[in-house]
Amino acid sequence: MTLIEKYTIQWTGFPGAPGYTNLYGPTLSAHEADIRNLFQAIKNQFPQTVFWNFPNNGFIINDATGVATGTWSTAGQPVSQGSDVGSYAGATGANVTWTTAGINAHGHRVKGRTFYVPMAGSAFDTDGTLKSATVTAWLAAHNAFLTAVAGHLSVWTRPKGGTPGASNVVTGFNLPDRAAVLRSRRA
Repeated sequence: MTLIEKYTIQWTGFPGAPGYTNLYGPTLSAHEADIRNLFQAIKNQFPQTVFWNFPNNGFIINDATGVATGTWSTAGQPVSQGSDVGSYAGATGANVTWTTAGINAHGHRVKGRTFYVPMAGSAFDTDGTLKSATVTAWLAAHNAFLTAVAGHLSVWTRPKGGTPGASNVVTGFNLPDRAAVLRSRRA
């Protein structure tokens, strides 16, 4: 059993909003500036109508049970905003797959995903994949982020069917060079 913080970024300003990015980890809120810096580093690949609202409080969760055991609070971070003025498709973006050294009960490597939707049309190439410049910028931004939050970002596997949940520290990431379509947003 490990206590982890749930850090929920709210996305607003586009059709289908709000959207949410949930991040988990022990003492993750201590890295709130690093989280905002990640979004600032890639903001030019998002429409200027997209706003990211960073929390100043949230729940502390028992990773084995999923039960909130307390709360965390910080001074918070200023709202951040996309900066692209071009067109975009509301349900299209990219995703990052977070990798860990953990193995789940079925013998598979524990992974997590963060979806970044909607992205600006200018972030995509004519064949629907991410532009080379987009990939380069995202790799640099996510590498810097992972270095800054080393040991404090986790993938949380929820408890299910009598199997306890678990959290595994993120050790790396993959950025698929293709568009991701988000069909639902869960808070």
